[in-house]
Amino acid sequence: MRKINTIKPYSFALIILLLASCNGYDRDKQIKQDLTMKAKEDVNFVGLNFIVRNRNVDIWGNCPTLRAKHNVMKKLNTIHVIKGVTDRIKIAPVNIDTNFSVKQLVDSLLAKHPRCWAQVINKNIFVEGQVKKEQIGELLASIHQKVPNRVLIDKTVIN
Repeated sequence: MRKINTIKPYSFALIILLLASCNGYDRDKQIKQDLTMKAKEDVNFVGLNFIVRNRNVDIWGNCPTLRAKHNVMKKLNTIHVIKGVTDRIKIAPVNIDTNFSVKQLVDSLLAKHPRCWAQVINKNIFVEGQVKKEQIGELLASIHQKVPNRVLIDKTVIN
């Protein structure tokens, strides 16, 4: 009699779950990269931050006018893989100051991290959100290398 190895149903479900979560993270990463590119090209995104989780975008910050907010939401709607948007955008003044170019640079470095964002205040860069444990060191080193004259404050949670 020959013994046939079988995968237990719960083992199979765990494998499917792990594969789905990897694919989900990769999709979130692609959405974040796409949004980051659009944000660099569109002045309406200047006062905004966003993260992506399970193809849902959470966006917050300030837009100077209702029209600017409408343009941001319209641009989000062009990314068809997004399942939903949590809109926490306020209509309020937006200042474009000396931190603007640093913020754009840091946002570009964070594009590969869908659940992470940064704030730039004076000489400080605050990195917040969730980052994979194996990526945090490389991420912080890359920010410090690109923007060496700033204080880098890590407020991330490792997942």
